[in-house]
Amino acid sequence: MDQPYEVTARKYRPMTFSEVVGQEHITRTLQNALKTGQIAHAYLFAGPRGTGKTTTARLLAKALNCRSSDTMVAEPCGECESCQTITRGTSVDVMEIDGASNRGIDQIRELRETVRYASFEGRYKVYVIDEVHMLTTEAFNALLKTLEEPPGHVVFVFATTQPSKVLPTILSRVQRYDFRRISVGAISETLKMIIEKEGITAEEEALHLIAGKAEGALRDAESLLDQVRSYAGDNITLEAAREVLGVVDSERFFELTRLTAEADAAAVMGLAAAIIEDGQDPREFMLGYAEHLRYLIAASVGGVAALETLLEKEQKQYMESCELFGLEDYLRRLELVGNAAQSLRDSPQPWITLEATFLRLASMDRTVDLTALLDRIEGTLSGNPVSTVSSQPRKSDPKPQGDSSTTEGATATVSSADADLPPTDIYESEMGEGRSGTGGGYRGKGEGNSNTPEQAEAVSRHWNDIIEEVRRRKVTLGAFLAEAELKGIEENRLVLAFTGENHNFHVNMVNRHIDLIRESTREIVGHAYGVRCIKVEDRSGSGIDDVRGKHDLNQKLLDRMCQQDPNLKKIVDLFGARLEDDPGGRPGM
Repeated sequence: MDQPYEVTARKYRPMTFSEVVGQEHITRTLQNALKTGQIAHAYLFAGPRGTGKTTTARLLAKALNCRSSDTMVAEPCGECESCQTITRGTSVDVMEIDGASNRGIDQIRELRETVRYASFEGRYKVYVIDEVHMLTTEAFNALLKTLEEPPGHVVFVFATTQPSKVLPTILSRVQRYDFRRISVGAISETLKMIIEKEGITAEEEALHLIAGKAEGALRDAESLLDQVRSYAGDNITLEAAREVLGVVDSERFFELTRLTAEADAAAVMGLAAAIIEDGQDPREFMLGYAEHLRYLIAASVGGVAALETLLEKEQKQYMESCELFGLEDYLRRLELVGNAAQSLRDSPQPWITLEATFLRLASMDRTVDLTALLDRIEGTLSGNPVSTVSSQPRKSDPKPQGDSSTTEGATATVSSADADLPPTDIYESEMGEGRSGTGGGYRGKGEGNSNTPEQAEAVSRHWNDIIEEVRRRKVTLGAFLAEAELKGIEENRLVLAFTGENHNFHVNMVNRHIDLIRESTREIVGHAYGVRCIKVEDRSGSGIDDVRGKHDLNQKLLDRMCQQDPNLKKIVDLFGARLEDDPGGRPGM
């Protein structure tokens, strides 16, 4: 007579501690305790489903009562009468109790009565309570006294998937062992061993797919293997595993990523239609795509450890595809897909949510680094695709020949200290009735002037050339300098006067590009000059006239920028944009 069918999870349940997969930190600890006789009166096995909690509890019971030796053994023999009865579940000394169906105080009272009696055959009476977190608070409290002072022949083993629901008073009376999710590689190797013993064949990719679908639970993987085997027979292929498990082909994930990178809305709609036509679950697709994005993120940041669960060719494919987007773009897409998966849970029309999500992915703007964007704008406006001038101060800059003062120190003072101050404190305020021309020899309050009149005259004569040189290097900075009035030179610094409150942004920009101005002045007049900005209050207007003056100045600046960049002019004309002052006095669109 043929033997009755036995599912893989029961047929290949570990019979020894060495056969337990992925929980070496627990099995070694228990074996060492068995060798030394340091057996606790109560244990708590906590962890996800299918990771070996109940199996390890049974192995512990076997090792405590194994008859292959007169004392406890670190590894049960599996052949003696005690081990056999525990395996069959007929041992009178090992009681397995379902906490979900025996959760009341009456059942715990009955347990307390039986605890007093000695073991019938073995050394210990072992009580295994599965899903112990399902016990009521009253039942837990009824256990407290027994756990605190149990009989010497009793060992309790509690198993739970939710240790947070176990009362702290119980946790303080037990030894806790946390079971980990089993890695995909370890599950794959176990499945490979099983199919070899069963005499069947399976593609490595198929076993890897089953292992990944199990989400760290070996029992789930063994059940899925049975399911796929029933469909595919004794030759399990990757395609068969996908069809049975409803797993989306990873190529579709790569295709979606590529199409969204190309912003091809029509193509992503076609892909969504194909997914729906194939009968795939939209939510399962979204969950799979979220994992796909996770792998792309790991590849883009060099997180090789996160890719170790993949096959070698899959790792290579992710490494090659990760450059389609930047990290911020991937994170934004991951957030969008996660929200879509959540909404698909209760969506009455999931296919519409799927299509809408695909279109959002295709139309999502890329994240652009602001500094890089400004550099690109400057390059476009100046006609140079790549900027060759850095806005960061140099670590060292040789002094010009014949310069008796420390120009570098003066520049560092302005660019590092002054630039960090609020806009109204960056430069000095000078009262005046108006502009007085660009004469040399300007003196600040109480300060001397170490520059010669010839130097001041040279700068004044070539001031427009200096502005054009700055404009060639950085267009907007040149435009801001054109709004300033050169008052003179002092201590190797150009004294620039700005009129009105709306020039705070201009001064900020000037102070952040001192090095560029120094290089420009060296190029034109052969001497590197720093900058000191002052503000000259214009008393010629007030009220509405002041506001109108600010708007006129902003419009003049915007017109000048539009002349330099036809594309900007198109944008301004299209949206009717204008340059406004924010509350801080800085011009802004």
